[in-house]
Amino acid sequence: MMDTKLPDFNEEYRKLKEKLALFDEVIEREKQLEVEDVHLAKTKVAIQVLSSDVDQLGVDVKDLREDLEVWEADHERKKAKWNVEKGDNQELVFNPNAPHQNLEQLKATAELAQLNGLLFEQRLCIEELSKSIETKEAELKKKSLDLTTKIELILVLEKKVSVKKAASNAAKLTWERHVRTSIQISKFLGQTAISNIAIVTKLQSELEMKDKTVKSLEEKSATLKKNLQPLVEAGCQIRSRKLEWEKTNSSRDVIAQGNAASYLSMALADASLYQKFTQGAFPDNQSYVSLYDLDPHFVWKFQDCKKFINFVNWCADLKYFQAFSTGQEKFPSTRAQRWASRILDDMAHNPRSFTAHVLNNFFDSEHLVKEFYEELKSEHAVALNKHKQSIHVG
Repeated sequence: MMDTKLPDFNEEYRKLKEKLALFDEVIEREKQLEVEDVHLAKTKVAIQVLSSDVDQLGVDVKDLREDLEVWEADHERKKAKWNVEKGDNQELVFNPNAPHQNLEQLKATAELAQLNGLLFEQRLCIEELSKSIETKEAELKKKSLDLTTKIELILVLEKKVSVKKAASNAAKLTWERHVRTSIQISKFLGQTAISNIAIVTKLQSELEMKDKTVKSLEEKSATLKKNLQPLVEAGCQIRSRKLEWEKTNSSRDVIAQGNAASYLSMALADASLYQKFTQGAFPDNQSYVSLYDLDPHFVWKFQDCKKFINFVNWCADLKYFQAFSTGQEKFPSTRAQRWASRILDDMAHNPRSFTAHVLNNFFDSEHLVKEFYEELKSEHAVALNKHKQSIHVG
C-alpha cells in the first residue's frame, strides 16, 4: 500500500514564503538596475556633451591663438616697413604753433599717428584674445577635471551594475531552481493526493458496506432475540422449576411458574416452533390448530398485539381446564366464551380480513367488545385458580 502520510503543510508554506521573498528580492534588484541604467545613460550623455564642449573650447583657443599670431605678425610687418621707409630713429612730432612746417612731414606725422592707432587697436584685441584664451583654458581645465571625475564615476557605476546584474542572475537561477522543485513537489503531492483520495474513497465505501452489514446483523440479531424471547422465557421458567426442586427450601412461586409454563397455554412460544429461525421443529401444524384453533403463522404474524395473544391463551386455557375437569374440550356456556368462539372461528376461516391495524384496534373498538374481553379475562383467572387448587399447585 502507498504511504498515505500527508505532507507538513506548515513547512511547505514556510518554504513557499521564502521563495516569494527571494522572488521579491529579484524584482527589487531589477528595479534598482533599471534606475542605475537610467542614471548611467544620463551620465554618459552628460559626459558626451562635456567632451564636445571641451573639444569646442580647444578649437576656439586654437583659433584665437592663430588670430593673435596673425595680428602680431601684421603689427611687426607694418612697424618694420615704417622704419625702413622713414628711418628707425626718426620721430615725427606735430607742433600746431609752428608757422611753417613741411607738408611731407605733416603727412608722415598723420600717417604715423594713424598707424599707431591701428597698432594700439591690434594690441587691445591681442590682450582681449589673451584673456579670452586664459578663460577658455581655465574652463577647459575645469571641464577636463569634471570629465575625468565622471569617467571614474561611470566606471564605478558600471562595476556596481555588473555586480548587481551578476547577483540578480544568480538570484533568478536560484528562484527558477526553487520553482522547478516546487512544480515537481506539487506534481508529486497532487499525484499522492489523488492516490490518497482514491484510497480514502475505497476505504469509505468498504466502511459503508461494513456499516450496512453490521446494521443488518444487528437488526437480524434484534429480530431473532425478539422472536426467541417467548421460547426463552418458557424454557427458563421450566428449567428454573427443575433447579428449584433440588433446593432444600424451594420457592413455591418459581415451581408454580415452571408448572404453568409446562402445561398452560403459551401461544407465542409454541408458534415460534413453526418458524424458520427454529428450523421448523414442528412441520405439521395440526397439533397447534387443535390446541389454539388458529394457524401458528397467523398468531406469529400478530405477535405484537398483546391483547390478541392474551385472548388466544385464555381461550386455549379454558378449553384445557374444561377437558381436565370434565374430559370435554369445549367452552362452558358463558356469553364471553361464546363470543370468543365466534371470533376464533372468524379468524380461522377469514385470516386475510385481519391486519395488524384492524386487530390492534379490534379489542378497543366497541364497548361490548371491551366488556366481553374483560369478562373472558375474569373467567380465565377464576378457572386458573380452581385448576391450581385441584392439582394442589400454588
